[in-house]
Amino acid sequence: TKHNLESRQKHLPYLIKKVRLHQLSEETLRDCLLNEECLLKSTNCFDVVMDAVKCVQGSGGLFPDARPSTTEKYIFVHKTEENGGDQYTFCYNINSDSWKVLPQSHLIDLPGSSLSSYGEKIFLTGGCKGPCCRTVRLHIAESYHDATDQTWCYCPVKNDFFLVSTM
Repeated sequence: TKHNLESRQKHLPYLIKKVRLHQLSEETLRDCLLNEECLLKSTNCFDVVMDAVKCVQGSGGLFPDARPSTTEKYIFVHKTEENGGDQYTFCYNINSDSWKVLPQSHLIDLPGSSLSSYGEKIFLTGGCKGPCCRTVRLHIAESYHDATDQTWCYCPVKNDFFLVSTM
């Protein structure tokens, strides 16, 4: 875009609308805003990039319109030893037929948690922090459990686990 900028600059607004900016990371978009601020403002493209930043923030990095040819398929395996201390986490890439040892995570492996995927990301949600208990209040027995609202996400592209918005 910077080659022969004077004659090409007028085409940038049209070109930037053809790029799926919302599929870039928030960090990449912010770098673009910082490093190309003059170019983006002079071509009225600054707002387009800002809208993409808001879209990425709102979608939590999920790409609902990703083309199937640009996504990979993964199987996630997580094991916590009986003592609760040692955790092992692996990811199998179906397309490349390869296993990857994932980074040591701080996943709270809770009974009743659920694993699901969306796009290329894998989510671990919910679970019970304590055993189901019986308490008596005013001579009325009620069952309760201390459920968590945490949601963990694993991104194979970044090879990282992170907490996302709570449920």
